[in-house]
Amino acid sequence: MTKTFAAIAMALALSAGAASAATLSFNFSFVNAAINGGGTVTGTIAGLNDNATGAATSLKVTGNTNALGFGLGEYAVGAYINTFTVSAGVLTAWNFLQFGKGDTGCCSIRLTSANSLAGLTNATGVVRHPTTDVTITPVVVPTVPVPAGLGLLLSALGGLGVMARRRSRA
Repeated sequence: MTKTFAAIAMALALSAGAASAATLSFNFSFVNAAINGGGTVTGTIAGLNDNATGAATSLKVTGNTNALGFGLGEYAVGAYINTFTVSAGVLTAWNFLQFGKGDTGCCSIRLTSANSLAGLTNATGVVRHPTTDVTITPVVVPTVPVPAGLGLLLSALGGLGVMARRRSRA
């Protein structure tokens, strides 16, 4: 019985200490060029690791104030260019290009930090006259503190283990 309590206490302690590295997400917005249909385009870039350069697992256009509202959907799968650099939680460089693929099927999108260019068009093979007013902001995820009761639970389990051990000796 003592071994059971000890195993439970150890498992709880280890699971409380094991935290996987979370990926980071960023919101983006830009005013689309008039030749691309105008409107303000907004979306989210997700699945980026901190202090690393790599591909986003998701680039999703969530809004377009253009009268037609085209281009909403996911673009990251099979992107022609998909490179993002994150340093200390800040997106420092980005280069993304997708021609009419993803779940939209109709549209092309371009985001690049080289000249802070961006554009979304309903053409499948070109992004014309991109804008230069790209805004990138981190998605803030509130931290979840370890419940105060965890320490109390571990203490109680340890106490039960000690009591069981004393009984078995007596």
